Amino acid sequence: MLQLFKYTNLIQKNTPYAKNMKALSNRIFGEVVRETRPRSLRTVKMFEEEPKYKEESMIKYYPRHVELGHLTKHLRDYGLFRDEHEDYKEEQIRLRALRGKVYRPHGSGSKKSKTLLDTELLICESHFRLTLALVLFGIAGFIGSYVFGYCQDRIGRQPSFFIYLLIECIFGIGTAFAGNYWIWLLFRLGVGFTVPAILSTPYVLPIELVGPKYRTRCSIYSNIAYSLGLVLLSGIVYTFKNWHYLALVTSAPFLLYFIYVWHMPESPRWLLSAGRFEEAVQILKKMAKVNGTRLTEDHLKQLQKNFSSDRGNNLSTKSKQYGVKDLFKNKDLRKKTIIITFIWFTNTSVYVGLSYYAPALSGDKYLNFFLAGVVELPTYIVLWPSMERYGRRETLCSSMLIGGIACLITFIVSRRQSLVLILYCIGKMGISSSYVVLPLFASELFPTVVRGIGMSVGSVAGMLGPIFIPVINYMGIGSCLPLVIMGVLLVLGGLSSLLLPETKNVHLPETFDENVT
Repeated sequence: MLQLFKYTNLIQKNTPYAKNMKALSNRIFGEVVRETRPRSLRTVKMFEEEPKYKEESMIKYYPRHVELGHLTKHLRDYGLFRDEHEDYKEEQIRLRALRGKVYRPHGSGSKKSKTLLDTELLICESHFRLTLALVLFGIAGFIGSYVFGYCQDRIGRQPSFFIYLLIECIFGIGTAFAGNYWIWLLFRLGVGFTVPAILSTPYVLPIELVGPKYRTRCSIYSNIAYSLGLVLLSGIVYTFKNWHYLALVTSAPFLLYFIYVWHMPESPRWLLSAGRFEEAVQILKKMAKVNGTRLTEDHLKQLQKNFSSDRGNNLSTKSKQYGVKDLFKNKDLRKKTIIITFIWFTNTSVYVGLSYYAPALSGDKYLNFFLAGVVELPTYIVLWPSMERYGRRETLCSSMLIGGIACLITFIVSRRQSLVLILYCIGKMGISSSYVVLPLFASELFPTVVRGIGMSVGSVAGMLGPIFIPVINYMGIGSCLPLVIMGVLLVLGGLSSLLLPETKNVHLPETFDENVT
């Protein structure tokens, strides 16, 4: 400390450097005094006015003296004291935003540590801008899902997927070259428009390619791949802290998927529904060849007969078009629609919310995100036998209740960060299980004539969650409030699932008269 005052005495009093050094010495000396005060006074002192100096002047007069540099390295941005206690971290971020600009210390522009928050893209009100980006990302996904569903019905599953994949690659790679926040946000909206739709393809297409016996297994395999992707992503983010490189690494590899343009089959079910019988037969023959069997003439004749019959029925009943209003046609179906829609909204909101909340937990944010993906994997081991033994309803209810109660308990143990992390992992396991069960359960509840519409309504309602959940996380920065809110949603969703009928080993309903009760 004496070295610091001796050094400042050598400086002319009226120079900008002298003024800045005086402010700096006051901050260092004030830090020593502040450490001797009671904790409550230290918290109040944090909100006192910061010394006003310009970023340019501090860059120009950055101290080169070795001892002075040693003393100042413990200060953050020349205006905020350094305290490793978790209570102060968010206040330090807010204070930086209140000063209008965040000063980047000499050498912090290194490519190795140039994260998004370290750049001028988000220098002021950074958390709000990130929240705004996530909200708009969710809105874009909401719109993109609707457009994608329309494209799938009109031009098919395979071309719709590759059109969206091309859009995602263009905007994802473009993100790496964004020069300011608003250009970056525009590219993120393009990515958000495509992501939910692209993620749904690995679930929808395999289910339409396999028989009923293997549909649940395909769904679980797809979810395992998704969870492994989260685990891999945590390692990628840890390796590439420069956000420009991160955007490239997480976007450019998708270009390799275009190799599958010549290998990825169209859905035979969609081809038959579109009247393209010959194309469907060609794909079925390829599938039979891969499975070591062949389509006999009898099979082809029966398929042709069924196709002609279904085609005739469709033409004769073409005037009858089912819509959303048919989901509320009778009391029982109306109750199912409302409950399933609410549970779908709850599941999507909490799953996305817990994924966003992982880096906000105490400790290493990369490790937290890694754990958020790892804890999903064990759930799939017990999920399949649980659905077969206890049924869909009990599995869905118990998964949501376990996850919800775990999130609620975090409010009681909020000061014990290790327990909060454990409870968070339990909550993530619960929501991961229910996230797999719900689509299967819902598809078995709706009659065939409105099954697609019912699933679409639930999925669209679920996409509303990613729009609002970032705001909840933003309002609860530094607290367990987001976990409590998500816990309440899970408990309410789990209890409401008990109002639905069990569908285990029940014949799927075809019409409104065969509705499962």
